[in-house]
Amino acid sequence: MSDVVNQTDTPQQKEPSEPLFRSIVFAAVVGFGVVSFWRGVWYLWDVLVFPEPEQKLYSGLASTITGIVILTLMRTFYSALAPPLQRMNIR
Repeated sequence: MSDVVNQTDTPQQKEPSEPLFRSIVFAAVVGFGVVSFWRGVWYLWDVLVFPEPEQKLYSGLASTITGIVILTLMRTFYSALAPPLQRMNIR
């Protein structure tokens, strides 16, 4: 009877949560990097293309139109209309 190993004492029980934690941290770091990158791009666009404060409307319109044109030419405009998260059916 002493040969029976209790499943809760094995180090294997900690393994499933470790990849999940790494995935969450990785997603947070990558997400921060992506947001920081695009924040810089938008700031440069505002400063270089339409630098006057009164031209913020033109800057926004130019950004939107440029984005639509690029996404349409790349045939990926549908991704702009997609929801950020898809609902998953767990069975």
